[in-house]
Amino acid sequence: DIMNGLAETLPKYGLCIFPMYTPLETVNYQTKSGTNMTRTTLLATFTLVCTADGSSHQFTTIGEAADAGDKSVGKAQSYAFKKAIEQVFCI
Repeated sequence: DIMNGLAETLPKYGLCIFPMYTPLETVNYQTKSGTNMTRTTLLATFTLVCTADGSSHQFTTIGEAADAGDKSVGKAQSYAFKKAIEQVFCI
């Protein structure tokens, strides 16, 4: 819901968000049930840019996620973006 709302709202007000992710840690571990997991933690910095005048504001958050496959990085990025947007736009 948040992403759908932003997809309509940001262009309407001439705003773009550019992400930059810095890996902090990747840990492989095994759960009690024997499943191999990968946990990724990353630092996410987002730049909100006004297309009318080029002014910008940066905000930073941490993203962390675990996955049994190869999706822990993508999940951590998604989580970081969602939490940053919730905080910046008071959602």
